Amino acid sequence: MKIFSFSKKFRLKKSNNYNKVFKKSYKIQKDNLIILGSYNNLNFPRLGISISKKIIPSSCKRNIFKRIAKESFRVKKNYLIKMDFIITIKRNFLFINKKELTKILNQTWIRYYNIYI
Repeated sequence: MKIFSFSKKFRLKKSNNYNKVFKKSYKIQKDNLIILGSYNNLNFPRLGISISKKIIPSSCKRNIFKRIAKESFRVKKNYLIKMDFIITIKRNFLFINKKELTKILNQTWIRYYNIYI
């Protein structure tokens, strides 16, 4: 398996996994972007993305956001604590350019780094 791959095992797929993170999680917020994290019993982190159509009505913009978030997670996952993460955004989120979004995500992931690697 490749080190920087983003296979299905790194994704949150079932609603009970999402519910677990939403119920008991650590919340980090930066510029209306929220990353929720909840410890898991696995040896790797997993990612889920939850964006409402009310917040970003355009599917094209939602997909761009998801692509950028997945890419950011894919690159950082080897340094992260073994948790389940959900990325979500607030209502007053304005879609910014890709470079700024990547910068915000990278700054937010730093708080979840495993310092013992």
